[in-house]
Amino acid sequence: MSQFRDFNLKLLVIEELMYGPEPLLPVYDLPARLAERGIGDPASYVLENGLHAEVLPESRSHFEDLEIPAELLARVEELCF
Repeated sequence: MSQFRDFNLKLLVIEELMYGPEPLLPVYDLPARLAERGIGDPASYVLENGLHAEVLPESRSHFEDLEIPAELLARVEELCF
């Protein structure tokens, strides 16, 4: 598995692998994860709790723990900011 020293770089790679033209990782579904906690309207939850500029701990944990196989990482040829 690939190791990243920079979490932001890992997020860029994940974005390409999840949401790029050819998704290779399962999409992270934040609304579904919040629904599991009984939160039916993610936008209202974020606004009411002042979380619009925050990374939700469960999301950060998910992406920190996500392992990216070397063969998938090798398929990333370009990253855009």
